[in-house]
Amino acid sequence: MAIYETFSTRQKKLSKHGEPDPYCYDVFPQPLRVQVINLLNSTLGDYGREDYPDSEAAPRWDHIHRTLAHEYGVFELAEGRNSQKRCVTFFLKTSTVEKCLDFVELGFRWVCILVKKYSESHGGYAEEQEQCEQAIKELNYRLREHSLGYQFEEGKIIRVDSQFIHAEIVKPAIALLHEIGFAGASEEFLQAHEHYRAKRYPEAIAGALKSFESTMKEICDVRKWKYPDSATAKGLIDVIFSKELIPSSLASQFSGLRSVLESGLPTVRNKQGGHGQGKDQVAIPSHLAAYALHLAASNIVMLVEAHKALK
Repeated sequence: MAIYETFSTRQKKLSKHGEPDPYCYDVFPQPLRVQVINLLNSTLGDYGREDYPDSEAAPRWDHIHRTLAHEYGVFELAEGRNSQKRCVTFFLKTSTVEKCLDFVELGFRWVCILVKKYSESHGGYAEEQEQCEQAIKELNYRLREHSLGYQFEEGKIIRVDSQFIHAEIVKPAIALLHEIGFAGASEEFLQAHEHYRAKRYPEAIAGALKSFESTMKEICDVRKWKYPDSATAKGLIDVIFSKELIPSSLASQFSGLRSVLESGLPTVRNKQGGHGQGKDQVAIPSHLAAYALHLAASNIVMLVEAHKALK
């Protein structure tokens, strides 16, 4: 579905010019809900239409309805003559942003499944594949347009605190891990974002460190560099520097890099997110968890790019 930028949309953007990352997280606008439904109807299919029912759409909507209803502990999400209608009614009426995001994530995971299916059909469904790919792009465009601080990346909804940081650091980290096949590190990084979205900040910090450590381990495994089974971030950092993943000729330029790698994430986790919290529970602010995620992302991008460049 083509994106047409109306006059009112342009005026809204101008009115926000200069505002620092004007994202909201606790309101899912009704126009955005309608746009999401339109995108899913056009990709998953609309089997509720009397003039042209789409039989292939039924199992897709049935799965979405069945999965969410089971997770919420209800028999039906809402009233309706079929799963699609019940899903749409639920999504349009629910007051919970988290449940809206649950629906968007699951619905667009189905769109991703269709992209893969069409891409494996050897060109027979090129138009359908492009439509699904464009739907995912439009979803992220609409989320930004409505200033909702979330994006759909690699099959998951993640929270965005800064569009610049997300575009320049977080998204490249996700893309690189996926491209190079580092499945463990990729899953941990996305899971850290899931914890962050759910305001589980200690778990988010711990997950950020795990993804950083897993990236180093997977680089070492690919290059057959030995490291102790119990190696933590510091031990793994020792290995990658000893193997000159970052060339020793650049030691002066990177004099502060080792200190950042060794003390940045591990220290944040050890002091704030790990080793127990004792009798007095430590309140971890969201900005500290965001820092850990962004630091992990920038480290991961640097390590993977260095790994790709190393002969």
